[in-house]
Amino acid sequence: MGISKGSNRPRKFSPKIADPLKAVKTMLKSLLQSDPSLHSTSSRSSDESFGLNNSSGMKSNDSFLSSGTVSPARFSPTSPYAMSPWSNGSACPSPWTLMSPLHSLTLTPLLDGRSYRCIATMVRHEGHVNALAVSGDGLLYTASESENIRVWKHGTFQEYGCFKAGSGPVKALLIGGDYVFSAHHDQKIRVWYRSRKDSGVCRRVGTLPTMKDRIQSSMDSENYVQVRRHRSTLWIKHVDAISSLACNEERGVLYSGSWDKSVKVWRMRDWKCIESFVAHDDAVGSVAVAADGLLFTGSADGTVKVWAPTNARHVLRQTLTAQHSGAVNALALSTDGSILYSGSADGSVNVWERENPIYMNSTLQHAGSLRGHRLAVLCLAVSKNLLFSGSADKTIQIWRRDTIGGFHSRLAVLEGHSGPVKSIAATVDVSISGVFLVYSGSMDQTVKVWRVEDKNENTSYYSPNPVLSPAWVQHKLKY
Repeated sequence: MGISKGSNRPRKFSPKIADPLKAVKTMLKSLLQSDPSLHSTSSRSSDESFGLNNSSGMKSNDSFLSSGTVSPARFSPTSPYAMSPWSNGSACPSPWTLMSPLHSLTLTPLLDGRSYRCIATMVRHEGHVNALAVSGDGLLYTASESENIRVWKHGTFQEYGCFKAGSGPVKALLIGGDYVFSAHHDQKIRVWYRSRKDSGVCRRVGTLPTMKDRIQSSMDSENYVQVRRHRSTLWIKHVDAISSLACNEERGVLYSGSWDKSVKVWRMRDWKCIESFVAHDDAVGSVAVAADGLLFTGSADGTVKVWAPTNARHVLRQTLTAQHSGAVNALALSTDGSILYSGSADGSVNVWERENPIYMNSTLQHAGSLRGHRLAVLCLAVSKNLLFSGSADKTIQIWRRDTIGGFHSRLAVLEGHSGPVKSIAATVDVSISGVFLVYSGSMDQTVKVWRVEDKNENTSYYSPNPVLSPAWVQHKLKY
């Protein structure tokens, strides 16, 4: 299968379009069938460049009752909550319940000045949690098997808002600037604008690829590529589920990786797909991008590939293969972009270090393998010098990277989920120095919030817990 654009575009399948008007009608019909929100008769925003109607976000300051429902006295029958698909008569039951009392669990001590505890557990009564994202203003966004994306407020961890995608299960979430991006099982990306007055309110401003681009591209047979023996599609469209999203705000580009083996590049200025290329021989499971534009892709084929942007397209710089004995499910970059972490189906987290972080063309070398999980690593998150890994073995492991030698040590194993940990997000608690908040979403239908203290950040120590490359260890000890 080939989906690419540019000078290295493979042979295209060129269907004969006898009647352009008929082709446009067919395209419009398929678009309406693929996006239920386009049937809406509500008014459309005049300042939208996508030509799509908005979905107003729902905001609520309602408190949870012991049963997990919202007090009916706190909203009117015409409020968004009353019109929610979860509404049941005068009351509006939420599918979520806040189970554990906040700040009531005892701390579990680790090393000197280090401890952790679970401070909240939110249970969803329908489907497992697929994706999490944390904004800079302390809001948590969760996506599950339903069509709803829910917003939670930092501190109280109560539901703060909700917006409905109407496009099936959400597979990935990403926050970039004033936007929330959600990837769906229908192979499309929804773009939501976060209100600057109240970031808990989001409205949908478009679907990628946009309707305009789909119609314009469909008129040119050169824009079709053959994806199967008897099937062709537009090169700007994914043909399988989108598994991962990444964003480089400085360069103004959005990346999407899919099970169709391809990666697509979207220009955020006008939301056009400007590039598409086949990245791997199997499904792309994760994408990550550094501040300098270097793109990393992990795949079920067991490889991690490094792509450098040029004026016209992305060029393959390096393929990292030797240390993975299974599919690469997750990627994460250190804060400064000098370290790449890759989580594999064999339960290991491989560490890759740039020889010279300043230069984009510098190669990555294997710096070690962090082995602690018994089953596949499904998700990774980095906050400052801490790495958090979630696994199918139902645990979360915390790894600390020393500031001097660069060695990694395992600080703790967080246990509490009864199902595989599928998504994870971490942030620094700005109110308390040396404290991190970790959010984990699991297939046990829960989201847990963990408070991790690491107040001795400047302490440098080494534990022989990880399995490190001997040559890399000798290099570090020498210099």
